[in-house]
Amino acid sequence: IDDQECSISQELGYQIFGTLTSFYLPAILLLFLYWKILQTARKRIRRRHQNKYKPDTMTTSFAINKDLNSEVTCSNEATPVHVTKLIDNNNEAKRERKAAKTLAIITGAFIVCWLPFFVLALIQPFCSPDCLWGDVVTSIFAWLGYFNSTLNPILYTIFSPDFRRAFKKLLFWGWGKNKNRAVSL
Repeated sequence: IDDQECSISQELGYQIFGTLTSFYLPAILLLFLYWKILQTARKRIRRRHQNKYKPDTMTTSFAINKDLNSEVTCSNEATPVHVTKLIDNNNEAKRERKAAKTLAIITGAFIVCWLPFFVLALIQPFCSPDCLWGDVVTSIFAWLGYFNSTLNPILYTIFSPDFRRAFKKLLFWGWGKNKNRAVSL
């Protein structure tokens, strides 16, 4: 062989098995799990919203009356008063929605970046050696998939304050807090 080229086997069985096990089945599982997580988050938000105004405890009220003769009386009216939770469930619901949105964006980016490569990998064995697309298209699709690895830290940094803090700490080695500290390498 004059042309030293390393290529992936284009045998139909290999490509079907390879693309199914490395992309299609994991992507379907990922989408299914995301859908379940989204449904669970929605149920939790609805449940919290419905329980927001339900009584938590019952107390008995006492009336303290002061008449004109400066006499103070106290009576037990035995009327139940409902006390509601003071926890702000709205912030928690916002956090869950934001987490679901972040998960959707990261999952969507994964699918968009890798789907062209794996569609091409599945179609390739059916084509003759000289398909309509050339090495440039194949290379672009492969690099689009690789770009997903670059995109993930960017997306996590944009959408996650915790990840953003850790990423800044990693990048700047904590230089912003103590400028007089000497760094030894």
